[in-house]
Amino acid sequence: MKILTKNTAVRQDFDLSLRYRERVSVGISITTPLGKAGTIAAVEPNASPIQERMAAIQEAHQLGLRTYAMFCPLLPGIADSREAIAELIEFALECAVEEVFVEPVNARGPGLRRTQEALSAQSAISRRGRIT
Repeated sequence: MKILTKNTAVRQDFDLSLRYRERVSVGISITTPLGKAGTIAAVEPNASPIQERMAAIQEAHQLGLRTYAMFCPLLPGIADSREAIAELIEFALECAVEEVFVEPVNARGPGLRRTQEALSAQSAISRRGRIT
């Protein structure tokens, strides 16, 4: 069974995951390197912050849980450069993940439109000097 989330509350179930570690693999979706964490927060307002998600998957690895990496969505201008992808892959290697999954943009449903709206709104706020 694969667990996938953007919420670090999954830590509360690490003890259960450990009990069934041969059958459970834990993944936490990482959508950007740390340098763009502020930008992605506008797109994922209900998700745990990137730094906390990275800490949770590191903790899972340190506990001996099976882990995998999910980089989704890798949005243009946020996580599309060689450097950004290399940073994410390096992080995955540090956590000894068993698999890596990548999805550039999920065009199903209203998510892509909402992402564009959130990024446009953040950009407008930045231009007015309210976000540094």
